[in-house]
Amino acid sequence: MHFINPTDLTIAQTAEHFGCEDILLDAITMLRNQDACFEHINASKVKATKRKLLGFFKFKSREISLTCHPRQSEGEARNTFLHECAHMLDFYTRSTSDHSEHWRRWARFLGCTPRSTTVDQVWMDAYHKANKLRVTMACLACGQTWERQRRRDFGGGTHNGCREGQVVNVFANATEARKFSHYRNHFSRSKTGILRPIAL
Repeated sequence: MHFINPTDLTIAQTAEHFGCEDILLDAITMLRNQDACFEHINASKVKATKRKLLGFFKFKSREISLTCHPRQSEGEARNTFLHECAHMLDFYTRSTSDHSEHWRRWARFLGCTPRSTTVDQVWMDAYHKANKLRVTMACLACGQTWERQRRRDFGGGTHNGCREGQVVNVFANATEARKFSHYRNHFSRSKTGILRPIAL
């Protein structure tokens, strides 16, 4: 049975969900600035990410993010969460973190695999499936369409071919468009070929 990471939970609540809150709290008591860390894990929410990563820890915001794609098992997901918690503890200790022995000591204490990477075929398959979708772009003036070629080409420009038409992103429906909410100008094409904006 595949596992989906919990959403909209704080770091402390996520640790409770995975059944590792006691070991995390024990680790925090070893910090000099444990009060700040306790306050942080009860306030900071774990975010979902679509990036090609199982999870990551941001230094500046001290946020933990976990993949939104399915995992092979809850145990694998728990291991990734503890991996990122080890980065958090390492950061609170050294104001930085990497996969050096400093981080590995925290990883071993928390009970996660002290390695920088792991293999999860279920996640990899889900990630590739989700990213096979190629957005179609269209010119509102001439109607020409083409597949989006550049990752940063979010739409909103004008079509060089006719020099006046606005370029928009075309989706099958609103559900598909929401997967690309960071894009601009979401449109769908009717059966008669008319382009209409999608309200997200």
